[in-house]
Parts: sequence; C-alpha cells; structure tokens
Amino acid sequence: MATTIAEIEQDGAAEQGKKRRNVDELLNEAISKGAYYDAAYALAAVMGPSQRVEWAVWSAEQVINIFEENYPGDDRPGAAINAAKSYLKNPSVGNAAKTLNAANAAAYAVVYAAAADAAAAGDAANGGAAAAAGDAARKAMFTKILHKGLAILKQAES
Repeated sequence: MATTIAEIEQDGAAEQGKKRRNVDELLNEAISKGAYYDAAYALAAVMGPSQRVEWAVWSAEQVINIFEENYPGDDRPGAAINAAKSYLKNPSVGNAAKTLNAANAAAYAVVYAAAADAAAAGDAANGGAAAAAGDAARKAMFTKILHKGLAILKQAES
C-alpha cells in the first residue's frame, strides 16, 4: 500500500515515517507534488542520529557556497559542519546533543537561505522565465538532497 501525501498530512510525517521503513514511494510522490519538507521530515523520522548528521552535513555542503557568498561574515554553518564531522568520527555522548543540534541547524539554515536567495533572484530578474528557472533549480537541489537521504537510509539497512 502506498503512503499518500494526504496520509502524511492527516497522521503527521513522523508517524508515517515510523510506520513505513520503505519510503521510496513516499519520497517519489512527495517530490512529484513538491512536498519536499514532508519528505525530508519523514526520512529524518526513520533515520538514526548518525544518519541524520551525515545527511545534514552532506546537504549543507551542497549549498554552503551560496550561503557564504551572501553572508561572508557568518561562519556558523561551516563551524557546525566541522563539528558534525567530528561527531561522526567520535559519536560520544558528550558530543552528541551539541553536534546533532548544530548540524541540523546548519543544514536547515543553509538550505533555507539558498532557497530564499534563489527565489528572490528569480523574482527580481526577468519575471516568469527567471522565476521558473529558480523553481527548477530549487526542485533539482531538493530532489538531490532527498535522494541522498534515502541512499543513507538504505545503506544502513543493507
């Protein structure tokens, strides 16, 4: 039975993620409907802490250059990425809470900043064509990030 976006909205992404370890159908449906955040939430719900950190680090590294170009004095995402990499090498209890929070915050901050900047650039440029290009770029990046999350999840299951 396929999980639908309506089920996610009714039951919550985390609950659906916990119920279904096979998230291929959910992921593909969410991507096709542009429900990237629902898919990310469901993937994160079925990942272990180290998997979430690995995914957050990888995701942040995909777009940190955009963040750094727009916010050259803000080194928090880079520092959080480095802290998360340290955690992955040594997942001690002492490092866990601090690093998990920093890695998740960094990934979301960078992705949201990149998406907002892409949207603003698209809207500010030549109207419809530029906005469509920004939407396509956002979709491609979210799709890439979500598929990497699925690969990380499956790697642990194999």
